[in-house]
Amino acid sequence: MGAVARGTKAKGGKVVGVLAREIQQWEKPYQAADEMLTADTIRERKKMLQERADAFVVLPGGFRHLG
Repeated sequence: MGAVARGTKAKGGKVVGVLAREIQQWEKPYQAADEMLTADTIRERKKMLQERADAFVVLPGGFRHLG
């Protein structure tokens, strides 16, 4: 996700981060984000992402990213 965010910023795009409090211990916010939102739970984070998104891009990630 960081590479996509950096590439987006490099091309003049807007980056909005949505981070759940539950995972802040191992996921650090992208400091150059134009807007950073915090959700209480991962479920709430997914809901926020769905409400704000125009589209989704699925990229391979680690095991914890499944589900």
